[in-house]
Amino acid sequence: MLLDLDALEHICDSCQNAPSLLSLSLTSRALRTVAVKRLLRMGPIVLRKVHQVRAFHIFVFADPETRMPHVLRCLLDILRRAEYLEALGIQQADLTLPALRALCLPTQCGGTEDNIQHTRSRTGPKTLRLAFPENSHPNRSGPWVLTSVELDERVFPLSPMLENLEITSHVLELEDVGAPFPALRSLILRELGSLAVDVLVQKFPALDGTLDVGSSSPCDRDDILKVYSVSSLRRIRCQNLQLQAQQSWRRLDRLVGPILFLFVLAVACPVRHLMVDDFEDRDQEQLLEMLREMTPTHLKLSIWWSRHYRVFKALFPPQTTSRLTHLVLVTRYFLPDDEVVLEDFDEASRTIYWQSVLTKIISAVRQLHLLTHFRLAIHYSDSIGFVPSSEHFKQSIRHPDQKATAEGLLQEVPSLRYVFLTTSGYIRVGDLSSNGPDTWPGNWILSSGWGKAGLGQPGRGGNQVEQLGKEEIEEMLTVEDLIVSKCDEHVLRGFDSKRMWDVEETQDWEWPS
Repeated sequence: MLLDLDALEHICDSCQNAPSLLSLSLTSRALRTVAVKRLLRMGPIVLRKVHQVRAFHIFVFADPETRMPHVLRCLLDILRRAEYLEALGIQQADLTLPALRALCLPTQCGGTEDNIQHTRSRTGPKTLRLAFPENSHPNRSGPWVLTSVELDERVFPLSPMLENLEITSHVLELEDVGAPFPALRSLILRELGSLAVDVLVQKFPALDGTLDVGSSSPCDRDDILKVYSVSSLRRIRCQNLQLQAQQSWRRLDRLVGPILFLFVLAVACPVRHLMVDDFEDRDQEQLLEMLREMTPTHLKLSIWWSRHYRVFKALFPPQTTSRLTHLVLVTRYFLPDDEVVLEDFDEASRTIYWQSVLTKIISAVRQLHLLTHFRLAIHYSDSIGFVPSSEHFKQSIRHPDQKATAEGLLQEVPSLRYVFLTTSGYIRVGDLSSNGPDTWPGNWILSSGWGKAGLGQPGRGGNQVEQLGKEEIEEMLTVEDLIVSKCDEHVLRGFDSKRMWDVEETQDWEWPS
């Protein structure tokens, strides 16, 4: 008796046992197709192992024109049914997602305008990120500039409801106001290509969250000074202050950027958390002026220093000492290139001592009468062969006594309750005579957190300190807003912070002789 294909399909549909279906699939080519379809419908197919994923990839791309549309259709169907999906990063889409609140688009793939036009939500995405795909590094001198007109063309459909905009794919060049973004509260940029703050205020009038003008890739001060003289920058700053007398933001929760750029922008409203990158001793006048105007309660200051300790003098004006409660100092000791080495650098670099640096830092922080939380990071970067360097200093931060440092800070600054310490560094090790493949980076990063003993427990405490656990440290750094900028993250963890260090880079290595 011969059974037609419909009858065989009914038999397969009634079968609930996978081994039996596999046996049926081996009986004939016609039955194999029916049995495999039934097997695929019996339950989810989980690709747990690498070889399974690779086999699926090979299968799909053996005939991508025929098979890929089925995969995409399946993915989009899943997304449409995701009623509570709040964030999405995708290259191309035509979606209606009811609860979508954040959309991330890799702009290098193109089609940004179409993706925004065709992505719909009941409330509209509140957050939009225009970013590069992973491991994509655009050439800064290339055509990666986004003008006001281009920004409006790409993002306008979302502008009435958009609250957070992050552009790490382009330099934002606002030559005019264009269409305003009435609901935008936070703006995070790769780089701001304009010094006119009034255009920012008029285009984003409701801004009261974060304004980051480019901490991940700050403008090089030498590039700015090639275009503008110091007097010209001062004049632009005065113009920005005058224009804000007519219209300005009421307040900003966080302001982030390199000091020279922030100084010229001259944001006139109160700022709760000021995060300043690239501070040097020649910027002290600008820093003091900014702190007098903004009077933040939280301050993050990244300091470059070498040869001397002048950079730690007169860091805080009186207006700050009576308000600042949270402070993050990221200090970077860096040996200069050989072409800028001075004759007196030789002796100065050899006689730098960690305890002397700490004394200068304590002297600067001691005047902050309300300071309760202090995070201190010390980074060392060495270019072997340029100039001699202080072995004592390097050894002190490579193998620090962080408990003694915390005790010294908590004793010298009575208002302090918690101290968080990080030491990190980079040094070339190996066969330094060749400066070739026989050398490699010696990296380290060590962190700890400390609090006064018995906090919240009457009768306990004194000058004793208690070490905090790792989870407690991470929670406090987040809750107390003791964060660092993206620039700082790259420096503290090495300039390629996403790359895993090789074994020889983290093993115990000897200092070069």
